[in-house]
Amino acid sequence: MTIRKSRSGSGYRHRSVGRLMGEHKLLQALSQHSAYLSDLEAKVKAVLSQVGGVNLAVSVIRYQSGVLKLQLANQACATRFRFLEAQLVPLLKELPEFAHLERLVVRVSRASQEVKTVARRAKPLSEENAGMFKGSADLCEDPDLKASLLRLSKHC
Repeated sequence: MTIRKSRSGSGYRHRSVGRLMGEHKLLQALSQHSAYLSDLEAKVKAVLSQVGGVNLAVSVIRYQSGVLKLQLANQACATRFRFLEAQLVPLLKELPEFAHLERLVVRVSRASQEVKTVARRAKPLSEENAGMFKGSADLCEDPDLKASLLRLSKHC
């Protein structure tokens, strides 16, 4: 329910959400599009369950001009989805909503793409290993490789 000041300025009146939706065409269009995407998502998940992709977290982002754009929760889901894609497309094309399906575009959710790197310090080399690297550097003719091996031998 929404409260809105009346035009007369004398007070506030209550207006129902249904009435607001009826008055605002953009809200209607947004609501209808959301329901359409939810319906498509339910159908994609139903077909996925037929081919073995029961636990894949998938969302339909857009279906336009024969291209179905899907978002998957993480990279592991995307990899599993790629293996099921060949079986999925023909089954989706059997549905009237996806009759003109040409291809699938898969996107991984941004939140799962962030890779956390933990800075860690390398363990020092043993004296024996450091000696092996130094001996290898002495025998090496490539100056860059020789310098790298000498730097590595100093980490003991």
